[in-house]
Amino acid sequence: MPGAVGKRREFERMALDGKIGQAETLEIGTRTDTLSYALLAEINTFHGQKHVDMKAAHQHFLQEQIKFYQKVGILILQIKGCFSPCNTGKCFFAGD
Repeated sequence: MPGAVGKRREFERMALDGKIGQAETLEIGTRTDTLSYALLAEINTFHGQKHVDMKAAHQHFLQEQIKFYQKVGILILQIKGCFSPCNTGKCFFAGD
């Protein structure tokens, strides 16, 4: 099954052979152009939105990574406190 541009070429050949009129050929050319421009606009919009979505996804991922590693840092500081000389011997993970 040929696409819109293929159909346009087919009708242009038919016009050269005299099977259809010039007006029909121009009308089909206009319709084909409209379809092509609409398709290109959709593709352009899709690619633009894809970049926006990917940027937002990366920002969200990095923000969650920051939160995770901040929690890890806090836990490491708490564990470090368990080994300080003035510790009473109780740690949060030792079954307090």
